[in-house]
Amino acid sequence: MTPARRSALFSPILAAALAFGSAPYAQTAELTPAQTPDLTPMQKAEQAFAAQDYTTARAELLELAQAGDALAQARLARLLLDGRGGPADPAGAVDWLQKSAATDNGQALVLLGQLYLYGAAGLAADPAQGVALLTRAARGDSVPAMLLLGKLYQSGQGVPQDPASAARLFQKAADAGDASAAFELSKHLSRGLGVDQDNAKALDYLTAAATAGLPEAELFLGLGYMTGQGVPLDKAAGIDWLLRASNGGNPMAQRLLATSYLQGDGVAQNLPEALRWMTAAAQAGEASAQSSLGYFYATGTGTPQDFEQAFHWYEKAADQGLLRATTALANLYETGSGVAQNLPQAGELYLEAAQSGEPRARARLAHLIVTGQIPTPPTDLSRTITWVAEPLLAADQDTGQDAADQDTEADTDRAATLAWLQARVDENNATAQSRLGLIWVQQASAGQDNALLGQGITLLTTAAKRGNAFGQYQLALLYGAGSGVPQDYVTAHTWANLAAARGLADAGRSRDLFAKLMTPDQIAQAQTQARNYVAEN
Repeated sequence: MTPARRSALFSPILAAALAFGSAPYAQTAELTPAQTPDLTPMQKAEQAFAAQDYTTARAELLELAQAGDALAQARLARLLLDGRGGPADPAGAVDWLQKSAATDNGQALVLLGQLYLYGAAGLAADPAQGVALLTRAARGDSVPAMLLLGKLYQSGQGVPQDPASAARLFQKAADAGDASAAFELSKHLSRGLGVDQDNAKALDYLTAAATAGLPEAELFLGLGYMTGQGVPLDKAAGIDWLLRASNGGNPMAQRLLATSYLQGDGVAQNLPEALRWMTAAAQAGEASAQSSLGYFYATGTGTPQDFEQAFHWYEKAADQGLLRATTALANLYETGSGVAQNLPQAGELYLEAAQSGEPRARARLAHLIVTGQIPTPPTDLSRTITWVAEPLLAADQDTGQDAADQDTEADTDRAATLAWLQARVDENNATAQSRLGLIWVQQASAGQDNALLGQGITLLTTAAKRGNAFGQYQLALLYGAGSGVPQDYVTAHTWANLAAARGLADAGRSRDLFAKLMTPDQIAQAQTQARNYVAEN
């Protein structure tokens, strides 16, 4: 069992547990004093709360709480925690909650349980006590307690993870009419988490939650209809549910709806609507929507081109760690679009995205480095060399396009890249030797240039002998195929074995394939050569 921690689950459920009103309260709140001359003290408090007269509500509730009214004590605690109608008083709130909880009031048990669970209002975090209070509330048929406790068992926060217990609690809350519980139960049923998998029941509960107006359920149901997953493909129905979720304020639904309008998917293409919904999602903080909105402004899609707006939205998405947005932001700094040109800043952003695996960022960073527009990053030269060589290795593998058809920047980059790699080779860098060697081999094979082929094999052999795993593996492949060198499975096995020992999984698989083509004596010879290499190096 792990200690509970604050999470996204805390706020929405706490808000539900603190809900001041109920159906009867909502009806009372609409009445005027003239219509209800004999309001009870609780009705007066409820009416004042509805009118946002928290001072009066607080005073009425205090009188009732002092008289021992458990519901008033729980509601007063909510106002004291929020600081509405007077100064916040967390200690006083806890005192009233404890009094109310002693009578098993569900609202008090749920709120006090969460305060213990997460260590709030001056209470030290005590997950066991929090769970105990929530369990008491759930046994008393408190739907918010069932939902919260179910989420705790679902995630393993404060209790051992127990999908079956979570599903049982969600089932009970869903059957009591709670839309959020129905949605959670639908996920358990569709995935077989703690219950027998039942896609038909999952769809029933998901539809019930969506029909009740839960935006997240509307989103999931819309996605189902758009993709045909779990329901028959029906894009019109999908758009309808996405529209409902979007109107309910779900940012992901807004982004997906915007994309549908942009692409004409399930609905007639409508760029103004695409812009409207993408803007709504972006303003709600959805990172992908912010990046897409940046693209709209950068390309003039559905709106006049505006690089300053593009910069604004790309920056917001990049701040949330979205790699494609970081790369796009770097490009704006590189070109001086919407912001003053700043090549060092562009390089830093490209490097940040490249380190996280963004291929476009690696390519642009390599361009800036080899053309001398930014210095080579001071750390991990081998990694930088790999990124620099990557575009040429990929291009040389695609022999379907003649070099003469490539654009000017590509030609310039190729020449600059070869010169940059050669400089690193001249510095006796093994990584550069292996990459440039393979580039020469690929280029020579396409152009039948034996002299260049020899240079490439020499560089690969040099890198391999120095322990470069990439060079060892590439040399193994050449010997295994007899490409540019005599076919020699013993040598191929030796180099593949050495590369595999340095962590190249593909090399291990190739070694095993070579072994199937070799005699036991040849395998023993290759293994001896590999051991000798290790002993000598």
